[in-house]
Amino acid sequence: MRERDEETGERDTHMETAQDGGRETDRARDHAIDEGHTETEEALGSETVIVLEVVQEGEADNGQEEDANTQRGRKRQRNVDNWKKNKRKRLRNSGQSYMNSHGIQVPRRRMREKNCASCRYKCNENFPEEVREKVFEYYWEMGDAARQKDFIVNHVVKREKINRKTISRRNHTFEYYLTSERRQIRVCKDFFLKTLDVSEKFARSAGGHTSSELGITPSSKKGRHAPQNKIPESSKDKIREHIDSFPKLESHYSRKDL
Repeated sequence: MRERDEETGERDTHMETAQDGGRETDRARDHAIDEGHTETEEALGSETVIVLEVVQEGEADNGQEEDANTQRGRKRQRNVDNWKKNKRKRLRNSGQSYMNSHGIQVPRRRMREKNCASCRYKCNENFPEEVREKVFEYYWEMGDAARQKDFIVNHVVKREKINRKTISRRNHTFEYYLTSERRQIRVCKDFFLKTLDVSEKFARSAGGHTSSELGITPSSKKGRHAPQNKIPESSKDKIREHIDSFPKLESHYSRKDL
């Protein structure tokens, strides 16, 4: 009996010691959390070691997030040079390969061969391949549609037909020239078009729409016309008059006597 009582007493003593150790450990943990430091505490028991780590990084992270949100809130500035259509226009005007708006790859411009051995203007003799290459590079290095049209205007002349013996619907003819050693020399149409790698339609349209007073092409009217589906102002005025013809009644929100 005495041995049993002694064993029971020892168990109670161990339980009380464990409870006291747990309470002290809880108090130490609360104390470490309140102070906000990283601490290492050893419990009263010889076999149990409790490591508490409290890292104060919340405030720093919150500050970085606020700075990032402030930077994201800035309005992005418009850069017209990086627009796809403007990039495509620069490549097209400089004769380089580009992707058009329909997703088709357009090849780069290149000077084409032309044999004018039987030509009456002797194009190959007046303009060897080296000179043709310089003219081609000069034309496409301008990179400006307005300047390129001015080049066409100065080298394509529109004249009225002199020979009226044959009946023809064409009343005008075009003469093509290229510059060599500061003088313009006449060449045939195919030699001119293949040297610059331009279409006949473009050369005729640019050469035929010149200003007689200044000798330059007029400014482009692309994007300056009114939309086809735009309602005229006269129709809008009629609609406004029709709306004004209806009797008007004061809104119930602004009525004093209800």
